[in-house]
Amino acid sequence: MKYLLGVGFVVTQKYKKDPIVRIKIDDTFLDEYTLDNCPNYNKQWARDTNIWIYQRDYTTYFHKKIQEDPPYALFNTKEVQADSQFPTNFKLYVLDEDKLKSKKLLEVEVQNADSNYTNGFMTKSTLLDFFTFLVPIPFIKFFSKGGEDIRKQFNEAIIDDRYAYTNFPLNHEALTENNKSEIGYMMVNRFVRIKGTKFRTEGYPFAVKTFWNNKLLETQQFGGSGTFAVDLLTRPSGMVMFDTYDDEYIKLQQQGDIDADGGFHMSEKFFSMVHQNKFDKYLHNENQ
Repeated sequence: MKYLLGVGFVVTQKYKKDPIVRIKIDDTFLDEYTLDNCPNYNKQWARDTNIWIYQRDYTTYFHKKIQEDPPYALFNTKEVQADSQFPTNFKLYVLDEDKLKSKKLLEVEVQNADSNYTNGFMTKSTLLDFFTFLVPIPFIKFFSKGGEDIRKQFNEAIIDDRYAYTNFPLNHEALTENNKSEIGYMMVNRFVRIKGTKFRTEGYPFAVKTFWNNKLLETQQFGGSGTFAVDLLTRPSGMVMFDTYDDEYIKLQQQGDIDADGGFHMSEKFFSMVHQNKFDKYLHNENQ
């Protein structure tokens, strides 16, 4: 099986020099390039309001009664507008499974010592934002309009079965005898709230947690040189993914500390990207 790795940047503020990026997985070098054309996404990423997963009762991150603010009825419009900072382009890499299994870390080194720092003061610098995703190429189909056809296969390969509704003390209007054993999906758009505090995350297949110079990245923009790190995980099924920290997030959901019912974090943006046919050429050649 082959995987698609995407690495994307937004240059939120440019001073003089273009940052340089080096990518590796454990000790395997993948690429080096210059961020000379990484503007903000030039419009709202504007999700498709007919994404199939939203129409299903096992999707927990939505509020059916909030319809007064289309087309962004599933979340706060002001937050969507603030989130227009999203890469226009991703660098994409097709990786063989044997190059990923048992690997521990994606590292993205950034050389960005570009500022007017003088005598302890700095007023100008180059600032960036970082995004990355990793997905088995056949499972890109899961995010398409016909994705429900492979839902069972996707769940068994990718998602810890503790995300089933039966593992949560829910009293949800959508929960029935017919779907209580379903895996729940928690749709994410850039942030989740834990005990009322917002934390940066994008949901699968984007990195759930990103570390910058060994500290959890929480800001939307950053400057200076350093290294991004994202933990890799090989599931018992053999599937490789960015670590989704299931023990931590399942516990938080069971305790009611996350602002949605229990479910596996899924990226709303990735659904939108697939619906815009951004990965069609990879799906057409997934077995090559």
